Amino acid sequence: PARASALLAGLVVLVAGLVAGLTLLVTAGHDLLPPLVSSGNFRTLSQSGVGRVMIALNLAALVALVAVTRCRTVGQLGLSLAVTASLLDVVLTLQSGARFTLGWYLARVNSIVSAGAVLAVFLYEIAALYHRIAEMNESLGRLAFLDELTGLANRRQFDERLRAEWARAQRRGEDLGLLMIDVDFFKRFNDRYGHPAGDDCLRQVARAVEGAIRRPADLAARYGGEEFAVILPDTDPRGARAVAEAIGQAVRQLGLRHEDGTAAGIVTVSLGMATRRPSPGAPPGAVETLKADADAALYKAKANGRDRVAALADA
Repeated sequence: PARASALLAGLVVLVAGLVAGLTLLVTAGHDLLPPLVSSGNFRTLSQSGVGRVMIALNLAALVALVAVTRCRTVGQLGLSLAVTASLLDVVLTLQSGARFTLGWYLARVNSIVSAGAVLAVFLYEIAALYHRIAEMNESLGRLAFLDELTGLANRRQFDERLRAEWARAQRRGEDLGLLMIDVDFFKRFNDRYGHPAGDDCLRQVARAVEGAIRRPADLAARYGGEEFAVILPDTDPRGARAVAEAIGQAVRQLGLRHEDGTAAGIVTVSLGMATRRPSPGAPPGAVETLKADADAALYKAKANGRDRVAALADA
């Protein structure tokens, strides 16, 4: 980095010195320069070596640019177009021989058209770049709230959504339901079938959970490990139980073999359900009581034999 910075600084100083020297030459040293243009006539310039050098430099720049970049991007194409326009401008101007001739006007038209074309190319490139950046930001935003393995909402999105739904239920005086879901004997599944099979099992269970919820407002999330959660806005205990039973049935219908699991011999889940209607004066942190109820109900389902739905109010 230090060497690159020193090289860049040297190039800047070199270019600045060159510009200063040329400026001094065409101003204070004007009399030292040979007359190349006289009364709007360019013939001396075009017939001298200076004109040929100008054409050669522009042509060399164009060839080098195309050889290096191959015009793979729109931006590189725009640069090539700009250098080509400069070459045409020099050739037309020198070949016209004088001002206000047909060649001279063609050179001016070429400058205007090519400048507009180059501007259009770079505006297109900027717009395309902005679009790509916007898409990348959107993708990153989605990834920040999604579980990488299952594609469900992750714990971060779950926590934010639960707080938001709690506040909405509090404003509207509605019930809020929550399901906590655990894959039964998942450690035994991993030990018997291996972790790749375990990952595939979690992905299939996630699809079953997501497929069992019907409303757009409901949210299925991976809570952690083999545990999932479902937020059910505006859902009473009866509705929450119906969704929970549908999820349990959907997982059983997968038919994933699990010889070390429940008596069913297939992958099953235990579900804890809880519903609450937030009181108007309840603090935002009161949502934790809903999570605690659902978690306690989940442990109750596991204690009662797994592969079932439980609520704290159940006998």
